[in-house]
Amino acid sequence: AAWDLIDILTPTARRSYCVSRLEQIGKCVVGKRPGRFEPRVRKKRGSNYNLMMQPREVLRARLAAGDNLFETK
Repeated sequence: AAWDLIDILTPTARRSYCVSRLEQIGKCVVGKRPGRFEPRVRKKRGSNYNLMMQPREVLRARLAAGDNLFETK
């Protein structure tokens, strides 16, 4: 959104602006996602997957154990 601002800055100011944006991005906390997987079911109508009829945690445990029969129609 700041492309117009970057165009009018001097090279030194442009570098300073970019460094400050990168530092700001670096401070953002992102949730731990390694090994994340989700059961492929739908919560609402209109998808090719079955409806989610059990709590998500139960379906995740089943999926981790190798049981994905709840995913197929």
